[in-house]
Amino acid sequence: MVDGSREDLSFDKLLQQRRMLARGLFKAVTRLQELENELYTDSLTGLASEKVFERELPRLVGLAQSRGEPLALLVADVNGLKRANDLEGHATGDELLKRVADATRRSARPSDVPIRRSVGGDEFVVILPGFSPKPGQTEEDLFDDTVKRFENTYTEAVASLGLREEVHAGVSFGVAILRDGESAKDLF
Repeated sequence: MVDGSREDLSFDKLLQQRRMLARGLFKAVTRLQELENELYTDSLTGLASEKVFERELPRLVGLAQSRGEPLALLVADVNGLKRANDLEGHATGDELLKRVADATRRSARPSDVPIRRSVGGDEFVVILPGFSPKPGQTEEDLFDDTVKRFENTYTEAVASLGLREEVHAGVSFGVAILRDGESAKDLF
């Protein structure tokens, strides 16, 4: 620049600064994506987290109500987790949760939203959009078929751990069906 008192900002230096800014921006965006993933994904099981439940259940209930579409909620509670932790160790309790999460994932339809709730840590919820009987199927049959589908994979998951009999590990669950005019709070 004028008489050398200022640093010459040549094209190469500007290009170098721009590349450095781009790298910094890329790193910041990548880290933001990682943080968002941590927020919305349960670190132990890889399922969606409590935050997803809090965000998606009201949204999906509102959507189902506005479109007149069916929706249901399956809630599964892992029985014997505390005893598994106490008698077999926390690593075994964690493995029990991972296997139940995997069973939840395998049993869910592509449209379902499987979630591990952090309240208590032993509860899994599956949001079931489009929960309606097929032609010739009653709502009770649909309920029973859904429960059996999840029950079978849960039973296999728990049995595969080979826990002591006194742990009494298992999974109990139920299904709530959204009715006209109900809110997310009514459903859960």
